[in-house]
Amino acid sequence: MREEDAPAPPVRVELPDGSTAAAQILAHIRLGPQGPWWCRLRLDVWSRAPVGDGTTAEPHSVVFEAPAAKVSPIEGVDYSGVPRRTGPAAQRRKAAPAPGGVVEDLKWWRFISRPGAPGGSLHRGDCRTSTGGALLSLREARLILDEPGVAPCPQCRPQDRVLQKPTDGTT
Repeated sequence: MREEDAPAPPVRVELPDGSTAAAQILAHIRLGPQGPWWCRLRLDVWSRAPVGDGTTAEPHSVVFEAPAAKVSPIEGVDYSGVPRRTGPAAQRRKAAPAPGGVVEDLKWWRFISRPGAPGGSLHRGDCRTSTGGALLSLREARLILDEPGVAPCPQCRPQDRVLQKPTDGTT
């Protein structure tokens, strides 16, 4: 059974906007031998699913990592079975240098769709939270960001700088 699918004890996690949510803790991960601790978490959210001629709501698990300082145990819950491991040391990422050519033609943006639901998330090519997904050019990324249900990644913030639409009205 994959770690993401295993039963896991509940915790409270502080989200970036300051609100909290109940999640399940899958693992404690230390970034390098002396690095900070992070927690791998699973959060169940609602997702639309097609049914016949309509849609229905069904739970969908989102797996993510959060700093351990943002995760709080729940009194009376046993966490002794939660795995502890060391991951690769945190490294500062440098933006990938743009290869030669016209910037608009570079496939540097990444779109990750949501299974069973319209929309998804748009990331910069060097975003550490994105894996897989379709590579897009600047023009394609600008267009897809306007689609319903598509949200920019809150970590890499692709809507800043280069992805901003030109003021002359072109895409």
